[in-house]
Amino acid sequence: MIRQFFFCCGLIALFVLGCGGPGISAPEAQSSSTAATSAGKEAEMHETGGTSLVVGSKAYALQWADTKAASELRQQLPLAKTFTELHGNEKYYKLSQRLTAADEDVREIHKGDVMLFDGQYVVVFYQDFQTTYRYTRLGHVEAADDLDAALGAGDVFLTLNP
Repeated sequence: MIRQFFFCCGLIALFVLGCGGPGISAPEAQSSSTAATSAGKEAEMHETGGTSLVVGSKAYALQWADTKAASELRQQLPLAKTFTELHGNEKYYKLSQRLTAADEDVREIHKGDVMLFDGQYVVVFYQDFQTTYRYTRLGHVEAADDLDAALGAGDVFLTLNP
């Protein structure tokens, strides 16, 4: 029953996003790629109109990084799992299989960054901070200003939709 509830919430969120919901204008939805700059490096990001991260009844548009790991993860979607709280700035989920990592010194994490740690952990960050850890870029949650409030404290059930 709970699974059906979250599935319905995901479908409603996709419908709202597909109808040009808040934060997504028609030109942005039609854009095939945009450039994002982080830590002095440019990473190619691809926007996919229907791709979203859903927490509760709130859906966020997700832009994918142009990495092999991001491509491999996208093939596994939808992914609906409980993400574990860590350090008051991130939620993570350990995948059953490793993805192809291309770790880099990102130096700065930004709210909305979605990264791969140690080839097997999908991490969604909801705070900005500096880091010495190495990550592989998976993507970035757009319009993530309220992501910290949406994710809340503790573990949270998240859905990544294709």
